[in-house]
Amino acid sequence: MAASIGVCNVPSTTTTTTTNPFASSNERILSEELQLSTATPASTKKKVQEEEEESKEELPLPKIIGHRGSLYDAVENTIESFQRCYEAGSAGIELDVFLLPKDGSLIVFHGSGTDASPGQLWEYCQVKGLITDLTWDEVQELSFVSSDQIPIDSRKLRQMEEEQKEQEPQQTNENNNIKVPTLEQVLTHFQGKRDPQGNLFQIKIELKGPGTVLPSLELVERYHMQKQCTFSSFYHDRLKQLRDLRPNKELVRTGATFKGTLPQNFIQHAQALGVNEIHLRYDTCTTRRVREVHKAGFESMAWFRGPKAMKQDLPTFRDVESELHLYELVARTGVQQLCVNRPALAMAL
Repeated sequence: MAASIGVCNVPSTTTTTTTNPFASSNERILSEELQLSTATPASTKKKVQEEEEESKEELPLPKIIGHRGSLYDAVENTIESFQRCYEAGSAGIELDVFLLPKDGSLIVFHGSGTDASPGQLWEYCQVKGLITDLTWDEVQELSFVSSDQIPIDSRKLRQMEEEQKEQEPQQTNENNNIKVPTLEQVLTHFQGKRDPQGNLFQIKIELKGPGTVLPSLELVERYHMQKQCTFSSFYHDRLKQLRDLRPNKELVRTGATFKGTLPQNFIQHAQALGVNEIHLRYDTCTTRRVREVHKAGFESMAWFRGPKAMKQDLPTFRDVESELHLYELVARTGVQQLCVNRPALAMAL
């Protein structure tokens, strides 16, 4: 019964591609009703209809996790971005970790590139190569020179443009002083901190690069922050490796992150991995799937894509006005956590 473990390594015959279930909220509801009317036993129909009625009850609001911090306020995956997220009152942050093989440093960075070759530097720092090509000393010389790494509201941008007209030209970019942090720096900065509800401020550690499993685990354990951290990855073999190292799910928490193509047997796949949480991409996060996740004993989180990808996604929806509107729609599914680009706005939910 064990599902194959890898980068969502599930045979193609067991996958379904979900195309914008929120393209219209009315269409989504209608499609679920049509599925019920096709060769479905009356007893099953009744049971599902009863569950649908239960789902209409008022649900607790999801906890807000800052995707790479608060990246509309500061450069993503930096102490500044994470601190802004904390000050906004969110429940936690999500960050990406790479291991620098030349000196063994664990650094927090995302970069551009594909899943097969992440951590590319050019779009972020106008330096060729990968972050993993560098040493920690060389990483400290990097500057975030691309304004794309701080998406700005159009109103705020116009205001900044007006202010700049009245100022003398600046000889340096304000991003030059913002540096790539180590995972250790982030952990010590937030160790023991709590959210406005009194819960420990959560840190979702995505194992982005190879070789990150054991050193990240050992670092979290060194600071006794297991209750504050959850390890996640698209590379599910890394989660399996971590669970083999630490079989007790109560002591070390993990979350399986799924892409837009969701395996039909994703629940069984997560069970084989021994994870605590299932992370669904926002446009695959439906009420029924969330209910399945909770029924199987997992915690749930919906994650939103980065700013550039979300700008591409938004025009494809028929009745969605903004990214915040998407947060509202996904929150109605009953999902327990939202990993968002705009944590301060999401808190308005």
